[in-house]
Amino acid sequence: MPVSGLSGVGCVWVLSLCVLLLSSGRCGPVPPPEERRSAPGVVDEVDMQEVLGQFLQVLNWTDQGPQPRPRSEPPEYMLELYNRFNNDRSAASSANIIRSFRNEDHTSHRLLFNISVPQQERVVSAELRLHMLLKTDSHQRIGAGWKVSVFDARCQRDPLASKHVHRRESGWEVFDMTHAVQHWRKANALTPRLEVHIENMQAFRNTNVDLDIDRNPDRKHEPALIVFSDDSSEIHQLQRKMNEEDQEDRDEMLLTQTRSNLIYDDGSRVRRSAKTEDCRKAEMYVDFKDIGWDSFVFAPTGYQAFTCRGACNYPLAREVTPTKHAIVQTLLNLKSPQRATQACCVPTELKPISLLYENENGVVVLNNKYEGMVVKECGCR
Repeated sequence: MPVSGLSGVGCVWVLSLCVLLLSSGRCGPVPPPEERRSAPGVVDEVDMQEVLGQFLQVLNWTDQGPQPRPRSEPPEYMLELYNRFNNDRSAASSANIIRSFRNEDHTSHRLLFNISVPQQERVVSAELRLHMLLKTDSHQRIGAGWKVSVFDARCQRDPLASKHVHRRESGWEVFDMTHAVQHWRKANALTPRLEVHIENMQAFRNTNVDLDIDRNPDRKHEPALIVFSDDSSEIHQLQRKMNEEDQEDRDEMLLTQTRSNLIYDDGSRVRRSAKTEDCRKAEMYVDFKDIGWDSFVFAPTGYQAFTCRGACNYPLAREVTPTKHAIVQTLLNLKSPQRATQACCVPTELKPISLLYENENGVVVLNNKYEGMVVKECGCR
């Protein structure tokens, strides 16, 4: 993965997005969109599948990648979680990655899940969600109650989870499976078979069980095992941020010293550079449909990614946080343009977004901190 929460094709997503972000950040002045003109013979439309294919070849993933398939709908619960976290960041739990595993056994009262969570992630919690279907004749009963128990099909001595259910209509029941999932991971038993027992608790029982699991084949009400995990990326990002800030302090000292020591041998060249637009952040909206991601990204349909536009003109401002290499390259370009181009205006800090998508294994994933998707700051490199 690679990238947190995504495996295989996830890396390709990030790389192809980098093409969009970096293609607008040029090593020189970039005109606004309305001033750009296509050169003769240049095709405006980019074949995104060809771009992805090239990345797959570079990464030796020629047998992987997003396969064309009809768009499916995500489970309602996952969409609710996305909307809740996206509208209220404070509602986010300690888990930044949430996966919905589908039931792969369609026999009566049997469930099978293929749990695939990267080892570097910590399972925070897990829950089994069952949509309980109340038969029509049960609506006439008052206080109908059942005991619903979930067992490991290989060992049915003690239930993994159990609860008493009182229902007047069909609806969802949630069972805590945190300890069970954590145990399965330690034992490397990642395809658990479960069995659900439903016991009628009424004094006068009918022979027919009037509460059952809704096994509708569509995703709306199918059983799901929801696993909440954390990849601890925040700790690594904080350490990286601290290291970057230390480096920026050292680079600023060099920048100040360079300004005081530089001997101008060609003042006109400096004045010409000053006329071009300086490196800055600019808007760039990405519609996932335009790049072919709408087949596996459920939400959002698009987002403001921003881009970097403009030139790294001398003198380099502190706001563009130039590296030592960028400073040296700028000075060399100033004195000998034929030997070195200008430093590049590129993203220097990126922010995450919440992303609800289906991975290559058909697992619906909600990543509340899918990193590297939005330009926060631009600089000269």
